[in-house]
Order: sequence, then structure tokens, then C-alpha cells
Amino acid sequence: MDTETRDFLEKKFDGIDKKFEVLDNKFDRIDQRFDETDKKFDQKIDALANAVAEGFSAVDKRFDRLENRVGAVENRVGGVEGGLARLEINMLTMHFDKKETQERLARLEAHHERTFKRVDEFLTVVNRHESEIAALRGGQQRIEERLP
Repeated sequence: MDTETRDFLEKKFDGIDKKFEVLDNKFDRIDQRFDETDKKFDQKIDALANAVAEGFSAVDKRFDRLENRVGAVENRVGGVEGGLARLEINMLTMHFDKKETQERLARLEAHHERTFKRVDEFLTVVNRHESEIAALRGGQQRIEERLP
């Protein structure tokens, strides 16, 4: 190869080398921009992940409060159900007590009727006896008046 061709080729290769250096510099800047973008992206992802985690934490707390409230309502409902069951038992007891009381009252009324009837009969006998006694006393008094 002659010198002239060699010089020509070397100039061309030097030009190509410079172009490659320019391209390398551009690729280095692109790599730096990718690195910066990656860092920013990682920061954004971390911030977003933290925000989502905080959101989930807030939702978990709200669910916990809701569960507590539901538990309290269930307890109150259970208490009301227990109260209703006791009330129902008391009402049934009162119903049977009322029935027994009515039966007892009916027996007492019948007994009082029989007693009043017997008292009336006794008073009738007493009145008759008082009349007889009064008649006997009147007769005795007349006898005593006749006797000297």
C-alpha cells in the first residue's frame, strides 16, 4: 500500500474514530439520562408504593374500626335478643299465671257464693228462731202474769 493511500485511509479512519467518539459521548450522555430517569422513576415508584401502603394502612384501620363497631352492634343485638327471649318467657309465665289466677278466682267466687248462701240460710234460721223465741217469751210472760 502506498503512502498516499495510507494517509488517506488514516484520515478517513481518524474521521470515523472521531465520529465514533462523538457517538460514544452521545451514548454516554444517553446512559446518564437513562440513569437519571431510572433514579427518578425509582423515586416515583417508591413514593407511589409508600402512598399505596399508607392508603392500605388507612383502609385497614377503617376496617378495624368497622369490625369493632359491627362487633358492638352484634353484642347489642345479642343483648336485645336475650332481653326479648326473657320478655317472651315472662309473658308466657304471666299468661299461665293469669289463667291460674282466673281459675282460682272462679273457684273463690263459687266458694263465696256457697258461703253467702249458707250465711243467708243461717240468718233465715236465726230469724225464724228469734221469732219463735220471741213468741215463747211472749207466751211465758203471759203464763207468768196468770200465775199468782
